[in-house]
Amino acid sequence: MAELGFLDSVETSGIRGWAFDDQNPMSPATVDICINGVVLATIKCSEFRQDLADAQIGNGWHGFSYRLPQRDGDLTVRFTGGGPVLNNGECVLPGLAYRLLISSVLAKGLWCIDNLSLSDTELTIAGWCVPPRALPVPVALTHNGGTLHLTRHRRDDVAPMLGLVRDETGFGFKARGSFSRISEHEFSFDHARTKRPFDPNQTIHYIEIGKPLPPAALRVRVHGAEEALSFVREGSSAFVRLQRVLSEYFSKSITDFSHVLDWGCGSGRVLRYFADSTTMKVTGIDIDPQAIEWCQEAFPRCEFMAVSPEPPTPLATETVDLIYAISVLTHLRENDHLKWLEELHRISKPNAVILLTTFGDTAWWRGRLPWNLYATWRTDNTGFFDVGKNRDIDEVGLADRDYYRNVFVSHEYISRNWSKYFDIVDILPGAIGNLQDLCILERR
Repeated sequence: MAELGFLDSVETSGIRGWAFDDQNPMSPATVDICINGVVLATIKCSEFRQDLADAQIGNGWHGFSYRLPQRDGDLTVRFTGGGPVLNNGECVLPGLAYRLLISSVLAKGLWCIDNLSLSDTELTIAGWCVPPRALPVPVALTHNGGTLHLTRHRRDDVAPMLGLVRDETGFGFKARGSFSRISEHEFSFDHARTKRPFDPNQTIHYIEIGKPLPPAALRVRVHGAEEALSFVREGSSAFVRLQRVLSEYFSKSITDFSHVLDWGCGSGRVLRYFADSTTMKVTGIDIDPQAIEWCQEAFPRCEFMAVSPEPPTPLATETVDLIYAISVLTHLRENDHLKWLEELHRISKPNAVILLTTFGDTAWWRGRLPWNLYATWRTDNTGFFDVGKNRDIDEVGLADRDYYRNVFVSHEYISRNWSKYFDIVDILPGAIGNLQDLCILERR
């Protein structure tokens, strides 16, 4: 063993890794950064890495990071003087497609609450926030219109998603404020000078309604995590977004509809906020019989059906005037995707409103999926991209173990294929959970 090294990450403008020469352990190793075979720079590997120290690789002072120029090409990182290439040290640099992705996603900024804590007199939130185009503009976080005390700090886990080696601006935050005990909370990411949200579709909500929460095992299947506060936060935020869409695009409230369908209701993450209505029929359907059984007990005023992964459903033709589905089409293969669109058309009334979510650019960026696959998806004429199996509902025990996927669809794909059944009113990027696109449709 002599020269060891690994290229950990390659983003749009920066690389990060480590290199160590155990025959000369007291001096930092040097590596050549090459693009298309030409040495761009020779750098010393002298940054401290706790993970290297923990692994007893030298004294830990063997890391490196380097800002790359904005260019495409083949990248090679090797020990200086034609030495061995680092492990993972040969790859193709992110190109124009990835830079366009970041430009698209950050046009209005993006933010996320990782932790929320509420007491009788104080609230605290923590997470990350990136202003539009990652510019260092003054920002504020508000709670029900009041400005929170905000502290910002570096988040180097967020920076690589922006193509930055380090977070020099302070994308991480912790914010706190005092309040009287209330049941509805709205959080907003604003420009500090104008006091207006960077994007009104990115408000985050937390609504306490006193209804039972599903057990942790059922929360995981629809939410991907057991944590109860985030389950409520995501459900609340989706419900409020649907309400606002109905008001802004159709001049209607939820109670103006006679029959509402939650397609893929799971354990009622969103439906729980509809459940007390006495003026409309609310139906939830899902392929998870355990979730349906729990919902039947928790929300007795609603109707629930366990359905097959393959349509049709037992619902009668042209009987539903509002359909919504959160995180359903995001997990269906194309053939299943198209079958279910046809079924939604069958059961919906003429002029019914249909609100469906998809994975688009924002989800790709936040999921940190490979940039080269993004280029493939965006240049592929189909616009439909299956990135692999999702295991969140493995415990449901579907006969087809590969049924549940993670899939991305372009807006061009939606226009080309969905318009056979529905008028496309609008598509709101990242509007659900600041992650999924919300497609606003009207049945022909």
